[in-house]
Amino acid sequence: MAEVLAEQLRLTPPDLFEEVDVIVNTWPTGRWLSEQVASVNGINALVNFPFPGTYLRKLAHDFLGSEFTRKDNPWSAEQLTWRIIESLPELLKKNQAAVLLNWLDNYSDQDLSITAEKWQLAKSISEAFDDYLLYRPELIGNWCRTNKASKDISKSLPADSQWQPLLFKLVKEKIIKEPFCMQVNEIINKLKLGEKSKKDLPAQFYIFGVNSLAPLQIELIQALSSTINIEIFLLTPCQDLWTRCKEKREKIEHNSYTKINKFWLLGKPRLEANLGRMGSEFEQLLEGSGEYQLGEWQERNLFAMPASISENESKLPTLLEQLQQKLVNKDSTIQLRKEDDDNSISFIECPGQKRQVQVIRDQIIQLFALNKSLQPKDILIMTPHVERFAPLIPSVFNDKSATGVTLPWTITDRSQQNEIGLIHYLNQLLDIACGKLTASNLDQLLTHEVIKNRYKLNTKEINNITFCLQEAGFRWGLDDIDKNGDEANSLTWCLERWLMGAIFPNESEVVLGGLAPFSKGISNEDLYKWWEVLSKISNQIKLLRNSKRCHEWVKLLKEIVNELSDHGDNWSWEYQNFYEKIDEWLKNVGDFEFNIETEVIADILKSLIFTETGRFGHRSGKITISALEPMRAIPHKVIVLMGLDEGIFPRQNYRPGFNLLEQKRLLGDPKSTDKDRYVLIEALMSARHNLLITWNSRDEKTGELLPPSNPVQQWLEYLEGELGETKSKEILKNPDPNPLDKRNFISQGNFPPFSCDKRNLQARKEIDKITKVNSVALAFPLKWNSHKASENITLTHEQLLSWLTRPQATWLKQYGIYPRELEAPIQDQDPLSLSELTRYKLLNENFRDLIKNSMSDKLQLSGKELKIDWVGKYKGQGILPPKSAALIEEELLNSRWQNLLCTISRLGELNKKQICYRNEVKEYLIAGEKSILIEVGRLKAKNIIEGWLNHLKLCSSIKKPTKTIIIAKSISKLKNNNYQISIEFAPIPSNKANDFLIELEKNAYNGLSECWPVPPNSGWELALARHKNSDQADVIFKRNWEGAYNFKGERNAPEMQVCFGYDSEAETFLKNKSFNQCLKILYRPLLENLLY
Repeated sequence: MAEVLAEQLRLTPPDLFEEVDVIVNTWPTGRWLSEQVASVNGINALVNFPFPGTYLRKLAHDFLGSEFTRKDNPWSAEQLTWRIIESLPELLKKNQAAVLLNWLDNYSDQDLSITAEKWQLAKSISEAFDDYLLYRPELIGNWCRTNKASKDISKSLPADSQWQPLLFKLVKEKIIKEPFCMQVNEIINKLKLGEKSKKDLPAQFYIFGVNSLAPLQIELIQALSSTINIEIFLLTPCQDLWTRCKEKREKIEHNSYTKINKFWLLGKPRLEANLGRMGSEFEQLLEGSGEYQLGEWQERNLFAMPASISENESKLPTLLEQLQQKLVNKDSTIQLRKEDDDNSISFIECPGQKRQVQVIRDQIIQLFALNKSLQPKDILIMTPHVERFAPLIPSVFNDKSATGVTLPWTITDRSQQNEIGLIHYLNQLLDIACGKLTASNLDQLLTHEVIKNRYKLNTKEINNITFCLQEAGFRWGLDDIDKNGDEANSLTWCLERWLMGAIFPNESEVVLGGLAPFSKGISNEDLYKWWEVLSKISNQIKLLRNSKRCHEWVKLLKEIVNELSDHGDNWSWEYQNFYEKIDEWLKNVGDFEFNIETEVIADILKSLIFTETGRFGHRSGKITISALEPMRAIPHKVIVLMGLDEGIFPRQNYRPGFNLLEQKRLLGDPKSTDKDRYVLIEALMSARHNLLITWNSRDEKTGELLPPSNPVQQWLEYLEGELGETKSKEILKNPDPNPLDKRNFISQGNFPPFSCDKRNLQARKEIDKITKVNSVALAFPLKWNSHKASENITLTHEQLLSWLTRPQATWLKQYGIYPRELEAPIQDQDPLSLSELTRYKLLNENFRDLIKNSMSDKLQLSGKELKIDWVGKYKGQGILPPKSAALIEEELLNSRWQNLLCTISRLGELNKKQICYRNEVKEYLIAGEKSILIEVGRLKAKNIIEGWLNHLKLCSSIKKPTKTIIIAKSISKLKNNNYQISIEFAPIPSNKANDFLIELEKNAYNGLSECWPVPPNSGWELALARHKNSDQADVIFKRNWEGAYNFKGERNAPEMQVCFGYDSEAETFLKNKSFNQCLKILYRPLLENLLY
């Protein structure tokens, strides 16, 4: 068709300065057609490619002599919305409009602000009116012309729709211009009377590749054909598409009780009848009844026969060519044939989205290998959901290290909402203003490129800001207004704590206005810079939350964008585009004086900016990845339809129940499902060499099998009826879900392997070589050299304690390996209760302070020490939960605190005593005649080994050895808040204790260069069980090491995985000689001196 149009322009060229108008459906179609005309004629100048709606409106205005502005259409859905909002108060006073009050919560005549409910209602109504203007012109004509009472106007409508003509008349009174449908009616009447256009109309224009128009638009075209030469280049699968669809449907309906079998399949509707409803209705509308056809009608047919062309070239026609020819040929007896090596049509069910992209990439690489003339520009990938695949395509198509092939590609038709920039940030800011500010979405704002660029913030600074806000207590809310009067843990509250921290020291007990100072990790320079950023964001959100009039919103949004823009090259295009769009919107809205709420302005901004997709990249010379609509019907050698999943394709557009198009469907009414189904027909006609159709065949969460979408299933059933079961299975391909599976690298009959991934192939080969995968572990093989240490060893108490409690982590630290990552998830909610960790920290902190702040070595554990005002002490720090929950926590903490002090008091008088061991002074707590170690949580292995170390040092340093006890929280669930003596060590002679210490120091010294083969927690449980002669000792070790259904084992700790491998088994240790030897070395002296 493009060549015919180009030749026609060449043979009958327009005048030198005459413009040629060619109506097309999409911008890429116009671009492609321009290239085709230029390739034939050598030049393409003064050829315009307008869209049908705009061009036909311009012709109508020119004929009637009125002014036409492309962007100024008062009857568009966008502008109708504002006129409807203005008319709603008057409409809602009428009885017929009572049904609309169900859409509006708490409606009041006095409240004239535009709420989200009003906006959504007005938008739905405007979209319905927009449909009526184009697809129900007779209805609009009746509503416009009638002068009868309101009751007579709406009596033909259902009771719940009788408000519509009333509202339409109210809206029409506010709009001077006549709607397009009324203009068309006037033009047709004038043309019938022989009247001429008031302005010059083009002598000729073309319609190229348009597959659907409203009946009203077709009537105008037919009427204008009396004065304008109009040529329509119609892409259709066959000459009599409407007749075929109608005949086949009637035949199936007549035989609806026929038993379904393979013979029935042969007589079922053909492919074009199943998928071509939209095109068939368009053809019928073009033929019409002749009522509006005021000019001469001529029809010329130009259909190619691809299969016959191949036969004439002494080639076997491919299945794709046969299908294309069968669409043209009315003879349904022609049987399709598929050769064994025919790969022209493929249906591929893919297990997952990423796997789908991988399979398509590999199929394209194979096509390049098979066809040396194939170029990237010859390949088109279309999908109904570009945004869903956009993040996956770069990681797969750019993976040259895997395939060894560079694939140039481009993604088009992406919304600007996903382009990081000024407008993207403004959209995020508006979303927060519509909802609530949390620590998480504040972190997203801070990490936005616009903020980083504007305030010169790096990632480390942003992490520090978020960390300090969390430490200061920020969870959610801007101020006390957000939190119903309680400003604790809000952003403003935290910023004021920072400011106080610059005046008062962090340790100060000053509390002013419910605020305690906070300055931990914040320098004065940081405070100045961070305060500017956070206060600016805070102020912007506050301003955006207030409803405003249109011009006030425009002023505020411009101020925010202007403030964030660096006025350089980074956001210059966005900056200019935003100003143009927002000014145009203000002009279209007109004198609208109602206040608009934030939710509404956010929706308006998205419709202004984000719904517009780019016009670039469709003809880039690369593999094009596009949405379905823009590139449909443009010929390519290879066309891939990707992501035709059930539930996604065909797309469903739902209208509200009051839309009259839903109550009765007429010929030519738009339907998104028919539009998407027709894409399959157009792709079949447009593919020159190969057509690939893919979809997701498995639920990515459950693994459940998913069927293909209904149109794809119908196509497969049609091909099965034509080719037979055996041959039809060859075109349905099912790659393995695992990219490393052998079947991906093995040829399937005459077809190449699915995978072109060399890296995966090498990995598969390596897997085949290995019979058993050994754990990767730094400590293997397990061994221990107990004679490595020298006699003169000097380790500090902290070094020795670190190794005893965490021997593997301490060993890794010597080599600069830190397997544990800092996990600090952002908290967004105020806690309703304290976590056990927070309770532990508070109790431990207060006990340490009690010991530290004692004025003498003798400690008093009675009187005021027995009760702490936890709420008062931590007021203004955001540690305790709000309101009554804080009182509950205070009662629980005091219960534990009092029980702890009473447990200590029962042992006797508590004193502090300093002991010097090898020039190292350490403070001990002595209760009565016993040394005590306090653990405010439950007893753990590290507490026992710490108590053992303290006990040995104490016994070796004093003349009269004493017992050491460890007090910890009860393990009983019934006594969860009680403390008890959990461990007691017997007195050890000084020389013997010193020998034990020397042995520990030797092992610790060796442990700095060699990994200790005993995990501390599981090792202790095993040693204790063996000491008690338990026959379940190995079972106990296995449970603690490997874990059980309700808890994780010690092997899941990062340092254990690095040292002993991932998922290492308990048998690895139990059968190891070094492990058992080290277990005795460490724990035998301890257990022999353990009283209980």
